[in-house]
Amino acid sequence: MSPPPFRVAKLNCLAFPKGTVPKCELTGAPAQVALVTGSQTFYFATQDHALDAWHGILRKIAPLLGPLRTEAAAVGTEDERAKRAYTMEVSKKALVDVCLQEAAKFLVQRSFDLAVPGALVALKFLEDVYGKGGPAVVETIAPYALLAEANLGMGRFEKAKHFL
Repeated sequence: MSPPPFRVAKLNCLAFPKGTVPKCELTGAPAQVALVTGSQTFYFATQDHALDAWHGILRKIAPLLGPLRTEAAAVGTEDERAKRAYTMEVSKKALVDVCLQEAAKFLVQRSFDLAVPGALVALKFLEDVYGKGGPAVVETIAPYALLAEANLGMGRFEKAKHFL
């Protein structure tokens, strides 16, 4: 039997530089656990958040996130930097589509807790590509609607109202 594609480990706060605390990928709260995959490490406030994120979206996109989460070297010609920026933007837009499809699939299956991570990742990528506010806010309607619907399904009415 092969080992699982991920493991959840408790964080050792001493392993990080003084004053540096990793943030939860879903809530932004201080992380307590790490979800370690073959290609990336993700940080979460609780083990439940880590498992929901893994089963909700990360199992599909974790290997693709490496280049998107690392800073590119500032070397190369202007054309090379422009090509990299364009490639990053196209990759983020493609991942947004995957995330939204997964979130919608889980809503149809009434697995509301698994729909949230996909919608949140889509929202983060859309904000990276288009920025927050302004005319580009139209692009963020779909993930906000999915987040509202998921929270309604879980009975979190105040949170659902926030996303609407």
